[in-house]
Amino acid sequence: MAAPHPFQALNLILFLLATPFSASESTPTSWPCQDHCGSLPVRYPLGTGPGCGDPRFAASVSCKNNQFLFTTHTGSYPILSIDYAQSRMLVSDPRMSTCMAMQSSSGFALDWAAPFQLDGSVFALLACNDPSRLVHDGSSLCDMASSHICSSLGGCAAMSTLGVQPFSPEAASTCCVYAPINLGPAHEVNLTQLGCKGYAAVAGFGDTPTDPARWSYGVALHYSYGLGNGYLPAVCDACQRSGGACGYAGTSLRVSFVCVCKTGVNTTSDCYAQQGLWGGGFRRGASVLGLVMTGSFWAAFMAAGR
Repeated sequence: MAAPHPFQALNLILFLLATPFSASESTPTSWPCQDHCGSLPVRYPLGTGPGCGDPRFAASVSCKNNQFLFTTHTGSYPILSIDYAQSRMLVSDPRMSTCMAMQSSSGFALDWAAPFQLDGSVFALLACNDPSRLVHDGSSLCDMASSHICSSLGGCAAMSTLGVQPFSPEAASTCCVYAPINLGPAHEVNLTQLGCKGYAAVAGFGDTPTDPARWSYGVALHYSYGLGNGYLPAVCDACQRSGGACGYAGTSLRVSFVCVCKTGVNTTSDCYAQQGLWGGGFRRGASVLGLVMTGSFWAAFMAAGR
């Protein structure tokens, strides 16, 4: 049998070399713990799914279809912004009313076991049957000192959506600024029980305290974790600095920290040891393979020349 022409061997070697060099630019198809959800950065203690972040937050936050969601027993709410330095987030309730658009709602609630509490949002209950009867243990549930908020909201044209005539005395008199701190012991504002049709959560009044069309709407939440408010474990900090995501493994009875790396490997510290596999492992493999094949080529060349 005739020996293969050396250039045929060369073509075969170049074809095989193309595969590893192409793979050097590839990335894993899935990374269980993402560092972003949509446009929002995701940092500890929050996580994008099971096994990510702090386990105490797993039932409350998740990333679905590139949307970061806050979930309670009353529904799932898009997270608008996160301030990790202040341990604060702002969420939006799709059924919440604003000056520009009002609608009926069943209310809003926090899960009592979750590490969240309200952080300054003012809840204005709208189109209530009789706010004067909203009393608990002899105390009114309405903050009369904040009645100016109801007066301002009463001037919104969208009040008619709730069956109340805008600018009428009824618009202000059927409104109640909910007084209980953190929504009371139940962490809930149940509009059905309170006899109200909707609510507006005002996160900020800005420079126009009398113009509700320019207010900031949303439910501001504060979360706590670790040994103190805003405490970031050193091992998690090292994990995030190495490009990993802080996560956990185990059951509710025994949970351990893991650093989730982009290679798909979990470690107990950081991802620095994984960076070679992530960024340069394929290139080094291609170089080694290239040397081996070059040697094979010359062997074939010498054999053909005999």
